[in-house]
Amino acid sequence: MAHIRKLGERRYQARWVDPDGRECSKIFSRRTDAEDKIKEVEHSKLDGSYIDHKNPITVAQYAMQWSTTRPHRSTTATRVKSMIDNHIAGTRLGGRRLSAVRTSEVQAWVTERSQILSPGTVRLVVQTLRSIFNAAVQDRLLARNPATRLSMPRSEKQRITPLSVIEVQNLAGAMPDRCRAMVITQAGLGLRVAELLALRVQDVDFLRRTVRVEFQTPPDGKYRVPPKTPRSRRALPLSEVVGKALAAAHIGEFPPTEDGSLFTTANGNLYRHEHYGARIFCSICEEVWVTGWHDESRTAPPLRQRAHGSRGVCGRSGREVGP
Repeated sequence: MAHIRKLGERRYQARWVDPDGRECSKIFSRRTDAEDKIKEVEHSKLDGSYIDHKNPITVAQYAMQWSTTRPHRSTTATRVKSMIDNHIAGTRLGGRRLSAVRTSEVQAWVTERSQILSPGTVRLVVQTLRSIFNAAVQDRLLARNPATRLSMPRSEKQRITPLSVIEVQNLAGAMPDRCRAMVITQAGLGLRVAELLALRVQDVDFLRRTVRVEFQTPPDGKYRVPPKTPRSRRALPLSEVVGKALAAAHIGEFPPTEDGSLFTTANGNLYRHEHYGARIFCSICEEVWVTGWHDESRTAPPLRQRAHGSRGVCGRSGREVGP
């Protein structure tokens, strides 16, 4: 039971038991302050908002605990851990006691991160931090989320300019024979790189002229995994140009593997994202000066960063790439 004990002149000790059964106390110089503290504690215990402000756990420590309990896929777990290690654990905010964090401190952290990260990456890191603080609120380690109503760096979206049919044809013509149909397929279907590299012959229905997107590959390209969201599983129309590129040109010269893989290396392995995207695709782009994935200019862009972009070279699904 909460009570107040007088320790001496102008020293009053408020004593109570927290929701976990631990005895807590705080000393005040006025009895009225001690009484107000008792009322505040009892009220917070009733409405579930009680917070132990003496808990020494830091933001970085809790973030690491949080990441190990999330049902993330392996690739997502690796990305989240890297985000915490690089942008939370090594900062002043990461060393702060979790229960003592103020919104102004989080805002200062956002401003500091904005000096070294792009606006899009800052938003992604802040989204992760908000999820961490939300979990802390549910664990009764925080009374509220201090990462709300933050001023974020301005992000100006560049206009997407799809490649023209001629540019796609030029790019495909400059690619190695084994990869030529990959450019036509990705442009014509608007596939992500991970979806393109996971495509199987059984996913392509040449009779009904449709393509099913059922899998994608992780960056290391060692296996196939389902898409992250159910919406990513979809059926796409198979245009005549893409169908010819696959059936007449590619499959005849480079037959699918035993598991049906359409696009593989000379050793029969799935492509790693970096191998196809940076070493093959981007090097060819730089040779033929093809641009346009996410860039409205028509000069040589830093395509090595865009080789892992979210959409194909045409930027939309079902775009015809032939005359």
